[in-house]
Amino acid sequence: MRPPRSTLTNGKYCTNQSVLVAALRNMLDASAAQGISTEVVDTVQNLVKRQIDAGHGKEGFAPLIESIKQPA
Repeated sequence: MRPPRSTLTNGKYCTNQSVLVAALRNMLDASAAQGISTEVVDTVQNLVKRQIDAGHGKEGFAPLIESIKQPA
């Protein structure tokens, strides 16, 4: 029996990206409060927002890989 294809290769995404936006906002707030750089989380949040703006808000985190392959 063949193992299932990964999310990245089968194109079936789950997890609404708006949930990710809320989680990232919490991470940004917590990082800033602790004096930790938010640079990486800011970058990921911008990628998520770009996917939402492109109409992919109901898809999961994996489509971000596609947006990295195709920069704005």
